[in-house]
Amino acid sequence: CQPGAELVYDINCTKEEFIAAVAQGNMVSKLRYLKVKPGDVLDIPAGMVHALTAGIVIYEVQQNSDTTYRLYDWDRVDAQGKPRELHIDAALAVIEPKHDMRPIEGRAMKEAGGLRTVYISNPYFTLEKLEIKGKFTDFWPESFAAYTVIEGSGAVMKGAKKCFDVALGDSFLNPAAAGVISFEGCMALLKSHVPARTPYAALDRYVEDSLAFGEL
Repeated sequence: CQPGAELVYDINCTKEEFIAAVAQGNMVSKLRYLKVKPGDVLDIPAGMVHALTAGIVIYEVQQNSDTTYRLYDWDRVDAQGKPRELHIDAALAVIEPKHDMRPIEGRAMKEAGGLRTVYISNPYFTLEKLEIKGKFTDFWPESFAAYTVIEGSGAVMKGAKKCFDVALGDSFLNPAAAGVISFEGCMALLKSHVPARTPYAALDRYVEDSLAFGEL
């Protein structure tokens, strides 16, 4: 993001006050703005008002859903001069103010060839960052995994065989049936996947090892 960039993140009043502001056309004054910096991770639960402002690039993880309730579109119009559809009644019905959100630090664990940091793991998805220097083997989470390279470059490996090279901005999907893959190079990737159906022993291991390293 650019210096001074902000994210619209929640509302600064009660739900009842926000509904009144919407009726009065004064919604924008009731929004909270959070200054962000590169690398910030935020968990936005369902029901929270949010929007991006200029100068921000995000990696967004969410469940597969086409449902978006748009409260306001900043007075924008399309090529035909028409505004996008708003869903004010539906949005007001599900808004849940939070007021206590802040960037997530994550839980870091050293592994052979790099560092794994778990930022979010809930019933819906897990988000991790893999920082790789050399050769790094990723465990199989019993689901597909989506990866995006956010720093550096390297190669995706299956055993001793190189599958393909990757560089900054590249994204790829490892199907569940493909199993374990590894990486070689100097790079950082964001990884998202569906939590395992069985007890997630790997996450327990993160906690145990992080406590041993004094990182929690």
